[in-house]
Amino acid sequence: MYKKIVYLLVFCAFLGACSYNVRQGDVENVATAKNFAQVSSTFKIDLDEKLGEGSSLLLSIDYDKQNNLYNIKVLGAFASVLLKARYTYNTFSYDFKPALLENKQIQELFEQTIKVLISEDFYSKYECKSKECKLTLGSQMFKNNYTFSDYNTEGFAQNILCSYRRGVVKIDLHLLKVKQP
Repeated sequence: MYKKIVYLLVFCAFLGACSYNVRQGDVENVATAKNFAQVSSTFKIDLDEKLGEGSSLLLSIDYDKQNNLYNIKVLGAFASVLLKARYTYNTFSYDFKPALLENKQIQELFEQTIKVLISEDFYSKYECKSKECKLTLGSQMFKNNYTFSDYNTEGFAQNILCSYRRGVVKIDLHLLKVKQP
């Protein structure tokens, strides 16, 4: 009788240890998916077919540690600069802004996506399961979802799916390079 109770207790302890390890893994995923704050990063942008061809677009975010600002560029074919902006102290300023960003909603979505990538304001809003973390922003009518998955050896999300306005428009960001200062 005592032998069965001991086996049962050992089995329960083993299950408890396994569930603790799974929860620890989720905590690690939360930490890795938070953002690319204070690092320079480059992403390949795959646009939804509704937005047109975008296989040659690159998003470059360079962090300037001395001035605590981010220089943001979107590059097109043949390294042509399509957008050039700066982000510092929660404010965007544009050196070169395409006509597409004259639309306030598109500009807000662009700025929100950059903030999700580099701002530390969203730590408490991530929902993580296994190796995938999601962040949902916006109102019930216009939800914007960011899904982080496939982490590299340094812990940065390699694939980020940005789904805007209830999934009507989707943009995939694929991490190409991260440079830490």
